[in-house]
Amino acid sequence: MAKSELANVSRTSIFKSEEFTELRETLISVNEKRGGKWNPMLPIRSMPFEAFFDKTKKTAFKETIINPDLPTIFKNEFGVRMGDFAKGSGFSEAISIPKTLVALKIADMVVEGAEPYSQWKEYIRVVDMPSPTFNVPIDKYTDWVGQDDFDIFKATDGGPVDMGGETRAVALNTEDNNGYYRAKVGIRRNDIRDNKFLAVEQNLKNAGAAWYFALGKKILNFYIANATNTDSLVNLQLPTPIHSELEGLINVIRNKFPGTLLNRSDMMFMHPADAFQTISKSTGASGIYPFLDNRMLAPNDEDVINNSGMAKALGLKRSFETPQMTENTVVIIKRDIAAILGLHQDLEIENFDMTVSGLTETALSMRFDIQQAHAEGLFTITSY
Repeated sequence: MAKSELANVSRTSIFKSEEFTELRETLISVNEKRGGKWNPMLPIRSMPFEAFFDKTKKTAFKETIINPDLPTIFKNEFGVRMGDFAKGSGFSEAISIPKTLVALKIADMVVEGAEPYSQWKEYIRVVDMPSPTFNVPIDKYTDWVGQDDFDIFKATDGGPVDMGGETRAVALNTEDNNGYYRAKVGIRRNDIRDNKFLAVEQNLKNAGAAWYFALGKKILNFYIANATNTDSLVNLQLPTPIHSELEGLINVIRNKFPGTLLNRSDMMFMHPADAFQTISKSTGASGIYPFLDNRMLAPNDEDVINNSGMAKALGLKRSFETPQMTENTVVIIKRDIAAILGLHQDLEIENFDMTVSGLTETALSMRFDIQQAHAEGLFTITSY
């Protein structure tokens, strides 16, 4: 791609691009030989950014001068044959090293930075939008349920009884600037001119992390701002409280959460400081911790954001403890009916000419819209 040609790209679009075809097929072929469990992106992810460039050249970064030893490194470290090493391995001639290889590494560094906060997609029901405007049906099973006398369905000479289902939809809109978000990556020109590989690498990873972290916080703020079912902890605890936090949570999850039958809460969000107060609550001088449990001391998996122990103790599917959440407020939802995020465009690098020097003018962007679905899918506890 010529430098004058600008594009909006993602890691996936670069990997699937025509220019990357031969090298993509090589990476996939190696993946298949390893039994398919190996990620084709692993060599790209594992290689330091500076290893892609000829560091003997002062303008290597600015002019995207590829490291001549790159084919040797890929072959020795990962068994991936490119350049002259590809001859005799199913290809009749050498596989050229496309400049898009560097662009793919750049896009992957943004993704790598964003991955620790990619759990925002679990915070809310995400629907792909095939067009800038899109209507999503929001019927739920409790719209159809409510007849507690099965005998009304007994057949007669007349027509069948109407079960009373609803057909409603949420309108999602990302047209024009609606739901369109963008921000410059912030790569400094002199970092590129001076071959400061680590500085550029860290800025790209930081940009991805900051973007997804802020997006997760936006979703949680949306829940807080749009909750019609809410109450303070003091009104949810027992008349003579022993453990206010535990009493309030159980009251909402088992009693106050709106809806009937299967419309039960399944997910909770709280700030880490509130989680600490919930878990380590003391009854006073006796030093008893009624909510202390081996499952509560830490998550039972490697996910430090989601406390699986807290979720199991309360009968929820997930319990997120994250600084994205506002302190002293707890959000409890049923994920599939609380709200919808229509995703028209996931994270992309915008106005990118596929070169390192072009990063000074590029931006990250997304297009999405968030709308509430059912008010009874959400409850907030305030003054927690």
